Amino acid sequence: MCDSDPNEAQDVPEDRTPPPAPVAPPAPVEPTEPRWMLMAGIIVFCGLLVLTWWRNNERLGGTESFSSAISARSRTYLVEGRYYLHLRGNLPHGLEGLGDPAALRNDARDAAGEWKELAQQESDQPDSGFHWMDAAGLFALANDPAAARQALIAARKVNPARAAVYTDLLPLVGNTAGPLSPAASAAVTRTSVGSVWLARAALTAHHPAAARDILEPAARAAVRVLGVNGGIALLGLLIVAAALVLSLVYQTQINATFAHLDTPTPATPWGIGLALTMIGALFLGQSLLTELVVGAFKLTSSLHVIAVGVGAEILLAVLLVGLFGALYGRHAWDLTVVGWRRVRGGAQYGLLTLIITLPLVWLAALLSASLFHEHDGTHPIIPFLFSARSIWVLLGLAFMALVMAPVIEETFFRGILFPALGAQLPFWQAALVSGILFSAIHGQLAALLPIAVLGVAFAFLMRRTQTLWASATAHAAFNALSTLIALLTSWALHGPGS
Repeated sequence: MCDSDPNEAQDVPEDRTPPPAPVAPPAPVEPTEPRWMLMAGIIVFCGLLVLTWWRNNERLGGTESFSSAISARSRTYLVEGRYYLHLRGNLPHGLEGLGDPAALRNDARDAAGEWKELAQQESDQPDSGFHWMDAAGLFALANDPAAARQALIAARKVNPARAAVYTDLLPLVGNTAGPLSPAASAAVTRTSVGSVWLARAALTAHHPAAARDILEPAARAAVRVLGVNGGIALLGLLIVAAALVLSLVYQTQINATFAHLDTPTPATPWGIGLALTMIGALFLGQSLLTELVVGAFKLTSSLHVIAVGVGAEILLAVLLVGLFGALYGRHAWDLTVVGWRRVRGGAQYGLLTLIITLPLVWLAALLSASLFHEHDGTHPIIPFLFSARSIWVLLGLAFMALVMAPVIEETFFRGILFPALGAQLPFWQAALVSGILFSAIHGQLAALLPIAVLGVAFAFLMRRTQTLWASATAHAAFNALSTLIALLTSWALHGPGS
């Protein structure tokens, strides 16, 4: 008997176990609703899109871009503030550059270009004429008399009724005029650069102290604009930094969540067609009911129109959700059937996800502006926030943005439509489709991509937490941020001295 060498290779039986078969993706659930219901839903939703985009075109067609007007007004205040510092002189050490004549001319020329663009967009003759006057005053301040004269000639063409006023302003372009006529003074005070025209008139009359007094309120407004814009920029940087930190801290959990997103979702007792029909019925019905009530009672007050619109949307949403609960839930208004379930930590998860998503939303907004050459991605409620002078109107608008829109839109898009899509499509396809449809009903080309990104994030929250509390919290927080920025900007532009 001989001992075997322990270092000698041993024969290992070959492993003949077959490799595991690849796991096939879950087969999509066969639709249970009839095809005609899907077609009806598509038709109703398309009708809603046509109405929404047509109304937005009627509201914005032939008018200047709201965001561009805000940008031009803000830049003009900064130019007027620099003009004031230039006339004041004797600035403290380190601030001499604020009154630099070359920088003043460059800023004035840039602001004049913005007003010229707005004048060309505006179809209303008086408003277009005022914008041309704005451009002319700033071109004159930039020592470009030829461009200033061309702007005044353009103003005279679009608004012949004020031809005499524009003629009175022509000598000011070359700093040769004295006091303005009463008609010209009244006209320039209605423009956004009225203080520039009046200051130039005071200077030509050899009253530099009066020119400084005229510009001082605009200089205070410029300080507000700088403070608000700086605060918004700082807030944006903090959000981007927080998004990066949260992404790194929760990277493992995020990867694990993404890995499980394509697991099959349970079938819904309703289909995509019914979900689209519900959304169309809500918003078309709200529009029709509001028009009927406003027309019947001849309402003209903004507060009354807002109240009627809010009431109509809430009434229809309650009725439709009640019917939905009666059909598919345990009882009428069974909110769990549309996703309103209590889940611990859902709201906090929604806020964290929103912070991580916001930089992507801003990038999508920049990409949208580049692709569509549109910069007015402003939510329709924002212009009302700027023009509102009643606390009750502001409260009504805040209620719409912070409560009504998140609750109702999340219920219908993420609580009804997204589950129906998820039963037929993989997660990312369902989230993308629901996000695009959600974005489309806002009726703004420039906002199409950023709102679609938000819609995908809200669908992710619904899938991850199985409750609308998460997506509704994120939705409300995003609207709150937009509303806060709008109110601060409005205060900067419309505050004391504007």
